[in-house]
Amino acid sequence: MRDGNLSTRATTAEPTTAGSAGRAHLEFVPFAPEHLLALALQQAQAALRPMLELPDYGAAIAAASVQTGTALVAGIPVACGGVLIRHRGVGEVWLLFSGPPSRATTDAGTP
Repeated sequence: MRDGNLSTRATTAEPTTAGSAGRAHLEFVPFAPEHLLALALQQAQAALRPMLELPDYGAAIAAASVQTGTALVAGIPVACGGVLIRHRGVGEVWLLFSGPPSRATTDAGTP
């Protein structure tokens, strides 16, 4: 972890990937506010869309969070999350997911 961004590599915040032949690659990248707007939210979180579309909401949550990250499949955000500091010693984990995978994301990386 580095610079407030989650990464599977301990020494860098550069993108990392995981996957196997014939399966979509999951890539972890530093969170960017525009990732929130790109999520195709799962049904259970769809009611949050108007809040996510508020001007500067993504920047505000990024600034208030100490750790953030985005998961991408085929370059498309499928999850964003982080730890929002409520007060000293108390944090709240936030995590937003896309809905069921589309054909584009499940076929990504298929030879």
